Amino acid sequence: MNEPHARRQDGEGKRLDRARQRARRLDELSEVEPGLFVGGYAAAEGTERLRAAGITHVVALGDAVPEAAAQVRGLRLPMSDEGESDLWEVVANAAPFIDGARAAGGRVLVLCNQGVNRSPALIAAYLVASGVAPQRALELLSQARPIVNLHGRYLAQLTALRHRARR
Repeated sequence: MNEPHARRQDGEGKRLDRARQRARRLDELSEVEPGLFVGGYAAAEGTERLRAAGITHVVALGDAVPEAAAQVRGLRLPMSDEGESDLWEVVANAAPFIDGARAAGGRVLVLCNQGVNRSPALIAAYLVASGVAPQRALELLSQARPIVNLHGRYLAQLTALRHRARR
């Protein structure tokens, strides 16, 4: 009789552990390529965390910028969380800033609310525009940040973006 109840507790405990692990990863800065990081607002709230990672530049996708992130050079771009933004347009606006920062030895953090959809979508688009295959870009993101979950509309745009970048 106690056994089913114990299983529920074990299952509930595992679910809570997964939720805690996910929450912890939301707080992390994830390096996708040398000098190129993805993260959410929670990861950019502490000046010490940004300093420890050597972050010199921030691309913020949304209206708000964490106070610590506002202390470094930044670019703020609007981008829909619902997959409605044109990735080609967003990457065209972000790439010169990212390229310039990296060429100067800087380290760039691309962030959105949770670092799960918009900022990974921009990084994937940036990589694809740089000649990386869409599938490889997604693999790099998933390896660096397993909680990445791009909106289907952004996933669909990556293949089209590859064809545009080749022209």
